[in-house]
Amino acid sequence: MDKGELHESILTIERGKKFPFINDVYKIHDPDFGLCNVQIIAIGRYEWLDNGSVETTITYTILDVIEPSQKYRISQSGLKLIKDTKNKRE
Repeated sequence: MDKGELHESILTIERGKKFPFINDVYKIHDPDFGLCNVQIIAIGRYEWLDNGSVETTITYTILDVIEPSQKYRISQSGLKLIKDTKNKRE
């Protein structure tokens, strides 16, 4: 993870939750890194969903990883998964 590297994600904001603003520090779950504190750089147009929630696209930089995902922990350890034998049927 490079400091300043830009990431993009779809953010769903549930009814009653705080809308993000540019330069806000926000907690999100990034699929590659896990739960992260991010700084929002850009926000796309909001789309209202049927249940009263709002969906938007955000561009952000990751400030720190709070709870790393398994994928991120493996990449940080330098190990590589060669074969998944967990779901192997005989």
